[in-house]
Amino acid sequence: MSADPAPNSPVSRLWSFIRAILDLVLDLSFKRLVTPRLIRVVYALSLVGAVIYAFEWMMSGWMGFLTAPLALLAYAIAARVMVELILVVFRIVEKIAPLDPNAATPDDVLSKLKKPGA
Repeated sequence: MSADPAPNSPVSRLWSFIRAILDLVLDLSFKRLVTPRLIRVVYALSLVGAVIYAFEWMMSGWMGFLTAPLALLAYAIAARVMVELILVVFRIVEKIAPLDPNAATPDDVLSKLKKPGA
């Protein structure tokens, strides 16, 4: 009676994505790393939050019209630099992993971020 969705349906892709995320989160041995897979979402959400905050800041007073865009630009640059630093650390781990059989990541972590059709 359990009808599985078609293999290429959006529901099937969503379900497999949810199962993959739960598998990563519940991996208590930390053999697979979650951060490289979620960093794009965290970065996008932080930028959306910064834009909302900057808009509120602009509406708070006349000085906000001058300072909010500059603060938004500074935040966007700082957030991008932090994300790139985090990804550099994971690229280093990715390059070192073949040298150490007990490394935290046995598979190519960042290559999993590429889209399947690309």
